[in-house]
Amino acid sequence: MDIETHPLTRDDLPAIERVLGAAFGEPWPPEEREVDAAILDWARTYGVRDGTELVGQAADLPLQLTVPGGAQVPCAGVTWVSVLPTHRRRGILTGMMRQQLADIRDRGEPLALLWASESVIYGRFGYGLATQQAEYVLRGRDHRVAAPDDAPAVRLLARDEAIPELKRIFDEVRRQRAGMIGLSPAMWEGVLLDTDARRAGHTALFFAVAGEDHAAAFALYRAKGNMEGQLAANQVRVLLVMGTDPAAEAALWRYLLGVDLTTEWTIRRRPLDDALPWMLADPRRLRRDVYDATWLRIVDVAAALRARSYAADGELRLEVVDGFCPWNEGTYVLAVDQGRGEVERADGGADLRLSAADLGALYLGGVRPGVLAAAGRVDELRAGALARADAMFTGDHAPWCPIVF
Repeated sequence: MDIETHPLTRDDLPAIERVLGAAFGEPWPPEEREVDAAILDWARTYGVRDGTELVGQAADLPLQLTVPGGAQVPCAGVTWVSVLPTHRRRGILTGMMRQQLADIRDRGEPLALLWASESVIYGRFGYGLATQQAEYVLRGRDHRVAAPDDAPAVRLLARDEAIPELKRIFDEVRRQRAGMIGLSPAMWEGVLLDTDARRAGHTALFFAVAGEDHAAAFALYRAKGNMEGQLAANQVRVLLVMGTDPAAEAALWRYLLGVDLTTEWTIRRRPLDDALPWMLADPRRLRRDVYDATWLRIVDVAAALRARSYAADGELRLEVVDGFCPWNEGTYVLAVDQGRGEVERADGGADLRLSAADLGALYLGGVRPGVLAAAGRVDELRAGALARADAMFTGDHAPWCPIVF
């Protein structure tokens, strides 16, 4: 079949729901559907039809992504990518990805970001694993958490009182942590949606903040009552903890892990350099699993390399291999002075050779070029180039994106 993409409209929502349901095997509750539809810019949607039947779809959101150094860089947040099972292996996904990346380039957005439903799909389109996340399960009672004696008090706030504080703290943190994204009002509606489906037998959201007059950290969590015989064995599900002050965050963790009657905590989407495991008197009781999080696509190599800052000065000649977006293919000279990079295309030999996907993986500082070289993914063409690249591309913090879009 010929692969042509056309923008979708709100009138296509029933067909969109059918494709999403068939592809992902999950219901799309009406409340979720309305929030998701409000988030979209419908001009940035892609539909593929077989006759009149919608068989494939994708979309992207206009985001601002924090990169090393704190710059906010225009980035396309790719979402809704799905193809009917009856139409797999016909080039539909490839056609949508090709058109979408060309459009992103034409809009002047140097980066694209997504959460992958399957980790093996997007590497062939030039996406690299840029951020990872830790998820915890903690069982038992009487968890001792280190926190300063003068740590701020923790308060539970009503939803309407809490939301302005959450948004303020989130915005302060996300401007300092590579990998985080800014949230539009419609996206905040999605983050804070509190339906029965999301509760899954737990309570409505609790909003906790640390700090008296000016909160410096917040926590979103739910609880679920449970009894084992005559003993309470409640569960707490921690959705997000974030703060501008380490002492305030520590106060929240001490509060959360001290909630009465609780014997199990599940804690989601934590950064890999999270301090929590080091706060616990008995870290062995914390089960920690690490998963891939966001995947990053470099759409414009020169613009992307100029946008971020670098931890060391120096010069690198990078040969970028990019068969899917051929406009990126070639050698680039990255010259860094006082942390800022100038980038020019060049002829001649390179110091390092790497794919666009691997450039995306190391771009936010989540993995060192030397590690990728050890994995056979980056070629050192001149001795000493890997050590120089490691020094230049390292970051102050592990990149983190706790928001799924």
